Amino acid sequence: MNKRNPKSYTDELLEAARRFDGSDNAFAEELKQNFNKWLNSLDEYKNTRLTYPERSILPDNIIWVDASDDKLPATSESRNVCGEGSVVNTEKELLARLSAKPGSSLVISQCVNRNCYNLKTVERIEKQGSVSSPGQWTAPGGIFSNKLKTYRMLADNGGEGLIAKYRFIDPEGKTPSDVASAILDAACADIESDMFFVKPTTGGGGLGGFRLTLKRNGGKTCFSLPDMSRLSGIVEETRIEPLTVDPDSKEAIEELWWIYNKFKSSKVLNKNYIETELKSPQELKDLLGKSPKPELMDREQAVKKLAGAIELFEKKFSRRYAPLVNRYINFGTWGLRAHYRLSRAGIIVETIYARLFQIKFTDEGIGYAGADNISNKQTGELELDRLLPVNPLMVSAAGGGRKFFGLLKKGAEAFKIFIGTFPDELAGKIPARVQFDIAPVDGFICEGNADSARGFCLAQNFDSFTSNIKSWFQDSLDYYSFLKTGGSK
Repeated sequence: MNKRNPKSYTDELLEAARRFDGSDNAFAEELKQNFNKWLNSLDEYKNTRLTYPERSILPDNIIWVDASDDKLPATSESRNVCGEGSVVNTEKELLARLSAKPGSSLVISQCVNRNCYNLKTVERIEKQGSVSSPGQWTAPGGIFSNKLKTYRMLADNGGEGLIAKYRFIDPEGKTPSDVASAILDAACADIESDMFFVKPTTGGGGLGGFRLTLKRNGGKTCFSLPDMSRLSGIVEETRIEPLTVDPDSKEAIEELWWIYNKFKSSKVLNKNYIETELKSPQELKDLLGKSPKPELMDREQAVKKLAGAIELFEKKFSRRYAPLVNRYINFGTWGLRAHYRLSRAGIIVETIYARLFQIKFTDEGIGYAGADNISNKQTGELELDRLLPVNPLMVSAAGGGRKFFGLLKKGAEAFKIFIGTFPDELAGKIPARVQFDIAPVDGFICEGNADSARGFCLAQNFDSFTSNIKSWFQDSLDYYSFLKTGGSK
């Protein structure tokens, strides 16, 4: 087993990373390897792979772009594993290093934010005669920085079934009250569903998202908005939302019982989420039946409440709230994150991991509490105990191994659609990498992230990380040589 570099980690990050180096991750590692073998044995995937002519030129200057707000270790570890290049954290550093070798630099983007590196930066790099890998295809500001662009890319290229039905609300020329009214109209117009999740087209961390439920009674419709804290930013007003777990599913109850005990064993999670003592899965099942019931309001009340939250959001972030009204996606108790890469062996999953949701266990019931991110907005604590390897209990609750392979294949289908949008002359030449969030229960893709090391180094076996990053680095060098010798012309 290779050792991680403690200099690249805080104590908390190192502890989280080592979970994936031990026996806890053995099941997920084998699952991933078996999936990759199976996927690339399928006829429709056999010819989807990177191919390059012999490498004839190397860059004089290799720059790894980090700029991670979260201080994640992926970029520094990547550079350490590959042994070449320098890491930069600001646009100023990046441009300074580029100016030293303006026509012979290779810029590798790993874990970035748009203030350091974005589509305009890529354009500047290319104008100087240098190369960025993977370049404009995954840079911040592109397809994967905007959920609407991601959805349209998939829907326009045969992947409409991979995403839940959605409607976009354009805020241009609308007041917050108009946007609120349009959100309710979009939900009411969908006569096949009464549950929705609304989220902004850009941004992450669960910010701006909320659940909307309709109660239709003849000609009158009532609305439930259980928790607006992610939109309003008033975290003190966080409410428990009903948990979408089937109480009659033995596998789901066993998984939830494991989560309860997992939270209880952690000092931080126990303090934040355990407010009742449970002695058995049956007690948990009984409590699940008591989960919070929605408070209903009429349209006027709903518009007023929603508009007020939108105003607070726009004031805090100095941008319009441009939402997507999605049919509600049932994730269950955790989100599946899968990283895909186009390699010489085909499309492969580099890593899979789970992020347990913020679930509260109280005497009044069990429910979701807070934003869908790894930190607790009320306490300010980073809750890395909720970032975990996928285990057999999770796979069983998601429907078993065959269903789980189907989930991973949906991500591969979305990735294949994405790389299919590349120009013909660059087919099989761009070493692209994308991470998709997949709902374990419903199987829909809720979004994608590119040029992001969310968990890429932290949440996988370090030997696998080493192998993956070395392979990708060599692919990036070949990509550089291909472009510099006029291969794209």
